[in-house]
Amino acid sequence: MDVLARLLNKFNHQLKFVVDTPDDLPEIETFLTVHPNVVQSRVFLMPQATDEKTMDTKRKWITEYCREKGYRYCPRMQVIWYGNQRGK
Repeated sequence: MDVLARLLNKFNHQLKFVVDTPDDLPEIETFLTVHPNVVQSRVFLMPQATDEKTMDTKRKWITEYCREKGYRYCPRMQVIWYGNQRGK
């Protein structure tokens, strides 16, 4: 059994996937098929974005997908609060 499967089985967990386009979703579904013990409500999808406008555009289709699958949407709060800048 691989290390990730052992960790998922042994510990309470959440999984966060950064999503850029709908083409990313099949890879997430494949991962979750390989790891069937992951509870859907512990899966978070976050848009790949460096500005609020891009994040808002992606939010629309990602939140709909989350509703369909039972996942959770996770916004990039650092982009909202600080914009596209590295920490100091």
